[in-house]
Amino acid sequence: MPRPALWFRLLPLFALACAGVSERRETRWRDPDEDEVPWPEDCDSQDPAVGTNEWYADLDGDGWGDATTYTQACLAPGDAYIERAGDCDDADAQRHPNRTEACDGLDNDCDGLIDNNPATDEPTESGFFDGDGDGYGGGDEETFCALPEGWAPLSGDCDDAAPDVNPGAAVVCDDGIDNNCDGLSDCARYLKGEIDGAGDVRFVGDNRSLLNGDALMVDLTGEGELDLVLGSKEVSLGTHGGVFVLPGPLPASGSLNVLDSAWPLQGDVNLSGEMGTALRAADLDIDGVVDLIITAPAGADDPGRVYVVFGPLTGPLDMVSGSAKEYALLLGDRPGDGFGDGVLIAELDGDGQADLLVSATSTIYLSAKTTYGSLHLFEGPIRNDKDASSADHVVFFNSQSALTGAKLSSLGDVTGDGLDEVMLALRGWKVTEGSTKVTRDAVLMLEGDLTDSVDVEDLVGWRVQVDGDDGDFGATLLNAGDLDLDGYGDVVIGAPLRDKRVEDDGTAWVFSGVEIAHVNPTSTDPNTLSVAEVTGDAFDDQRVGAALAAPGDVDRDGKADLLVGAPGLPDYGGAFLLYGPIEGHIQAKDLDTTITALKVLGAEYGEGLAAPGDVNGLGHPDLLLYAPENTTWHLLFTDAL
Repeated sequence: MPRPALWFRLLPLFALACAGVSERRETRWRDPDEDEVPWPEDCDSQDPAVGTNEWYADLDGDGWGDATTYTQACLAPGDAYIERAGDCDDADAQRHPNRTEACDGLDNDCDGLIDNNPATDEPTESGFFDGDGDGYGGGDEETFCALPEGWAPLSGDCDDAAPDVNPGAAVVCDDGIDNNCDGLSDCARYLKGEIDGAGDVRFVGDNRSLLNGDALMVDLTGEGELDLVLGSKEVSLGTHGGVFVLPGPLPASGSLNVLDSAWPLQGDVNLSGEMGTALRAADLDIDGVVDLIITAPAGADDPGRVYVVFGPLTGPLDMVSGSAKEYALLLGDRPGDGFGDGVLIAELDGDGQADLLVSATSTIYLSAKTTYGSLHLFEGPIRNDKDASSADHVVFFNSQSALTGAKLSSLGDVTGDGLDEVMLALRGWKVTEGSTKVTRDAVLMLEGDLTDSVDVEDLVGWRVQVDGDDGDFGATLLNAGDLDLDGYGDVVIGAPLRDKRVEDDGTAWVFSGVEIAHVNPTSTDPNTLSVAEVTGDAFDDQRVGAALAAPGDVDRDGKADLLVGAPGLPDYGGAFLLYGPIEGHIQAKDLDTTITALKVLGAEYGEGLAAPGDVNGLGHPDLLLYAPENTTWHLLFTDAL
């Protein structure tokens, strides 16, 4: 059979090719600029940026078209078509987006809602969309002639799909939900029994910079965030000390290397003194910005120092070569004077401004050979350098020799004279009683105007004391706040080396503020005067009372609570959290809560304590605890949803 010619066999391929060419030519003819809008709808077939127009039917002639009835064309297809849509009833010229709502059961302004935002002469009700029907809505407020179904007059719902979550809902603890939508934790964290210190946030130093000074949370930068301030009595193995500032906001979890992240505040590294022993904050220069007060009292070969760092703080600060406008230096009078052993900010001269009171453990009185301790009053405002002898007033402790400690706290104005009462803890105070020279550890309340005398004995309104060899009574001193709701702050005094049951088990006593202010006791024995005595169990070296802190109302019952350090508690140390009121003899086994450390934090947990306030903003005061072994400050949150 003869084979067909080649051209005949290729005919189908030619046909397909011609069809493709024809299709491309037709596309080019219908849409020359290839903008996917064909002629004649395309208003400019040579410009792909110009397409077509949409025309909406406006049958009622109110200037608004029906969005559901439109055509695409370059020119209007007729007189009844316009380019503006939005009409919800194209048969009624009185209903369109420019109309004001009337209380007639119709959607006059075509916003999808009936009888909302009516004319001002109509009776109205305002409300919020309530998707879960719990009586609380969210989103923007709308005004109606009468609230329709699904709307509520109250707002604030933080989960409009959950009817059990709203501002009026009952709190359910530990469910992970903000039941009442207040943005705060619903419950105090269940701090009951023994709580280990795992989790939350750890701020870590190293074996050269120990972070073993004071701790403070305050907004030093003026940016509205709490900044963490940590004193380190040793920095780079030197006893000159220093301070590290971690600007907020702080992390909510994990571990942070302080030396890598903080701003260092440094004094003269050639001077001893353990800078950062105590930290305080107040507006001492009266410029509306918080200032930082730092003590460096411990130099045997150098005078003690108190630095006032003027806020706002903007970065690291060298207080040797830095500007005088950045800080002021208050300098002790002689090497080893212990100037700065105690520091207090209070209203002490009646002018309504914060004043600074600084104690020294070893001062020579009026050029005599006898060494006394002393109080130095610097009246606010403080803006320039001063030395101890140029203080506005000096009060001396009539002692036979230097003291081993002179801590300060304030009781507030409990006598009603407009001046804050001063609590002064003197350790190793050598005095003459009758014809006998004795050594006392004593805590004194100084009342009235300090400038009335240069002798501390003339100012004493209340005292409690023990023999000076009885466990460093007054090593720690604290105004704990109102533990019993009597309107007065209560005082806590620690004696961590007291042998209560075994060696150095320690004790912390609680004294009633109202009794200090208004009762003239016949005894000076702390066991008689105190309303509570907190001790550990029968373990050596627990050192109960080595640190004290007043965190505030942790359990939210209206009464202040107390944190007491016990760094020798087995195995890694700990602290006792006591909920106010605190009364009677309380042993460790009877405590509300014991916070203990794990190995990750290190031994002697509770050697340092601080009350940072509500760090995470959830409504509960949090806790700061220090563990020397791993140079770690532990931020423990007390909130729970």
